[in-house]
Amino acid sequence: KPLEELAGRFYELMSFGLHMRLVGDAEALRALTGIRDTIRALRNAAAVKLEQGPRTDELESLREALDDYLWQIEREVLVNVDRTLALMPKDLAEDADARDRHFLAWGAEQVLQSIDKLEVRGRDSAGVALAFVLPAGVDPEAGLTPAQRQELADRSSINNADTRQVLVRRLADGRTACRFLYKVAQLVGQLGDNGAALREFIKHDDLLWAMSAGLQTLNIIAHTRWA
Repeated sequence: KPLEELAGRFYELMSFGLHMRLVGDAEALRALTGIRDTIRALRNAAAVKLEQGPRTDELESLREALDDYLWQIEREVLVNVDRTLALMPKDLAEDADARDRHFLAWGAEQVLQSIDKLEVRGRDSAGVALAFVLPAGVDPEAGLTPAQRQELADRSSINNADTRQVLVRRLADGRTACRFLYKVAQLVGQLGDNGAALREFIKHDDLLWAMSAGLQTLNIIAHTRWA
């Protein structure tokens, strides 16, 4: 019955709301870690029972379900918190009130993990475009330093269309759309290099984190290619 209830809460476990609670609430993090440990112990006990026999379909099914939810809670929820925070500048990662930028990192990391999974087929190139919309009256350039304004001008040029290009568009309803593009291509490399390079671009892009303050929506498109 507890596993059935857990299955019914799949989307809650995968939600950004739970992610932010785990970031800002140590007690919630301890509680979910405890659930993870309990499931691991039950999975191990079921495995021992299967080895000792007799093997039954019911016990096989239970062990598989425990495996599935151990993976989800450990890899897709708890470890994902660390992966997402690692994608952010340190000051923002430590600020649970910067919910908008946490959402940007959480969404980006979901997509980057998908690229990681596809990269096993080859590692010719990969790219990701992060597009977000700011509410009416919010100017993404207002808080930029003179150096950042110059960088924005340079990166908005068609000459930088290959990678790290930034596009800013004022919408008819007064909102502002921004798109940040990152690409990596290499003929020789190790598995994981493309994802690591894209994560480095994103984490250390001060312009991205400054201009995304107050974002309302986030859309991401990505590609990976193998020869």
